[in-house]
Amino acid sequence: MNSYRDYRVRLRLRSPLGTPMLADTLFGHLAWEVARREGPEGVSTFLEPFLAGEPPFVLSDAFPEGLLPRPMLPTGRIPGDAESREAYARIKQVAKAPFLSVPDFLEVVTDPSRAPEPVPSPWRTVKTPRASIDRGTWTTTPGGRFFETESLALAAGEAATGDGSRGLDVYLRAREGWEERALTLLRWVAKTGFGRDRSVGLGEFVVEGLEPLGDLFTGVAGADGFVSLSSWVPAAGDPVEGRWRARVKRGFLGEAAGGGNPFKRPLVQLEPGSAMRTGSPPRPCYGRMVRHIAPGMPEAAQYGFALAVPCRWR
Repeated sequence: MNSYRDYRVRLRLRSPLGTPMLADTLFGHLAWEVARREGPEGVSTFLEPFLAGEPPFVLSDAFPEGLLPRPMLPTGRIPGDAESREAYARIKQVAKAPFLSVPDFLEVVTDPSRAPEPVPSPWRTVKTPRASIDRGTWTTTPGGRFFETESLALAAGEAATGDGSRGLDVYLRAREGWEERALTLLRWVAKTGFGRDRSVGLGEFVVEGLEPLGDLFTGVAGADGFVSLSSWVPAAGDPVEGRWRARVKRGFLGEAAGGGNPFKRPLVQLEPGSAMRTGSPPRPCYGRMVRHIAPGMPEAAQYGFALAVPCRWR
């Protein structure tokens, strides 16, 4: 695949996440680590191939251990085709399922007509009570208040270890030598934590290792489309025929950006599982870096590449 190789990086969560671990947010943390350790010239060199549309590695979103997003491929089946009320409910359940096991995912990208057993999301919302302090009385009254913050945790299951923790899988498609570079950056991020409220213990994880995947994602005969494992932003010239779900993301600059306007412009992303028809064997990745994303930091760019898994469209 044009000198790219596929890997799975297993992360072990040690606390809930204040911020979902999406590909673009994860990449942003890697870039800030480069900036902190190597300075402006180092991060400029690091970002150069990404900005040129030739990424040396591509990241997926982080998925619960052993799961992948349900491909949004056309199956040719609609609820009206159901022969009974139970069959109708089954088709609707499959249509809404967020995840499949890895073997079932591989089965569907090879044969989209298959409808394997859906997997309920193991993500759970955790609410933590907090209090703001009135600076005049140094108590929660009269001007203070109680409130709650929300974070994400993984429900324990078969994939959990003896201490109750559960893993996340991040998939990496990298050119030779860049897999170790990406792994080192992830370990740097693990030392400081990920996302919102990491200063109070959220987003704590450890990197367990790097597993080569061989041709796990590239052995689809007759592939004429792809399924994205990343939250991504299509580039001009990317395929336009497909099935997808979009989200509007309103992000912030990292705290290392300093003062000024911390807000990014709203960004439309396609979610993981989105499927596009290419008509021929797909490229290893699609998408682009989005420039001019932050008025308060004109040089900032948002990661928007898709790790593309080949599939058969029908």
